[in-house]
Amino acid sequence: FVTTERGEPRVIRLKIDAASAGVTERRDILAAGATARAAGAPHVGGALRFGADGWLYIGIGDLLDPDAPQGAAVLGGKLLRVDRDGRPAAGNRSPTGFDARVFAYGLRNPTALALPGREEVFVGEDGAGQDEVTRFSAGGNGGWDPRCARLAVISVASGYCGKPSSERQRPLAPMTDLGRYPNAARPLWTNFNRAQGLAALAFLRGNGWKPWDGALAVAYADGRRVDVLRLGATGGVDEHASMLGTLEHAVRALALGADGALYVATNGKAGGDEIWRLEPR
Repeated sequence: FVTTERGEPRVIRLKIDAASAGVTERRDILAAGATARAAGAPHVGGALRFGADGWLYIGIGDLLDPDAPQGAAVLGGKLLRVDRDGRPAAGNRSPTGFDARVFAYGLRNPTALALPGREEVFVGEDGAGQDEVTRFSAGGNGGWDPRCARLAVISVASGYCGKPSSERQRPLAPMTDLGRYPNAARPLWTNFNRAQGLAALAFLRGNGWKPWDGALAVAYADGRRVDVLRLGATGGVDEHASMLGTLEHAVRALALGADGALYVATNGKAGGDEIWRLEPR
């Protein structure tokens, strides 16, 4: 996942040689399109993950375009599901008029994905007011709509009521607007109503994790910690704990290794970033 100088999110496929020493093939499989607001802006998303169904899931941020999350015109604010060549997956249930690659929509900044099985996707969003983790199925709406006009206020210059901006007087759109979109997917975790730069998700698997086997690890860049969420049978969070408390460095990525250990990528340490290996005990 890369972003061009024009602010256009792209996904490229690289073929690595047998010695893992170089790239033998490059192919662009997705060009999400750019808007005038996107140039140099955050909210590109960037979450990538292959599911057990064999499809590739791609999280695209709203690109600071207020019309993108709930609109059909651009891919901003969407979760896509495609094959390895970027073609739409079967069964996406894209709303009428939407691109066939759209699996879910109404997203702000999907920075993390976790896929425990088929047709079930956990999306972590870097939020406005609060970070969220939400479970989505095909055709789901995350309920994010930052259009100022829809908030019944005087529209600001950009029409975007969802941060970031120096225009502090604007109201803040709710991350999941259940009043306007009552059928939106409800978040199962909201980080205690804090926005701390949710950056990564990973399910813990294996007997070594004992009662935390099957729990969801959540990393925060600004929060500088890794939480663990035990999910209940009804879809909520039954228990929360901090695996790593307040750290000195941001956490950018999580991955469960074939050895059952959790690998944690940190960012911001003087002298160079690090990858940590955490074993369950």
